[in-house]
Amino acid sequence: MSYEVSGKLIEKFETFKISDNFQKREFVVEISDNRNGTVYTDYIKFHVIKDKCGILDDLNLNDDVKVNFNIRGRRYEKEGRMSYFTSLEAWRIDRLIPLNLNN
Repeated sequence: MSYEVSGKLIEKFETFKISDNFQKREFVVEISDNRNGTVYTDYIKFHVIKDKCGILDDLNLNDDVKVNFNIRGRRYEKEGRMSYFTSLEAWRIDRLIPLNLNN
């Protein structure tokens, strides 16, 4: 299942090469929501993998973006203890163009 969210790109990290065939890059989007006069701000960390790492290259910090992503969940067992991990894997990022309301 695919999701999307819009916000401001506030952080992008260097690509991390995990193996010859796999690389990962993380980035953070700030999302603000005004509910009943109170602004709530969340900082959501996403990642892209493999050939998608380059989609962040043309984006600048503070750009308004729309992120399309999948939610991934993994189960991990070590020494008899079960752990669960959730990640947000982006597969498309679009720069949002601000509307010019003066024209």
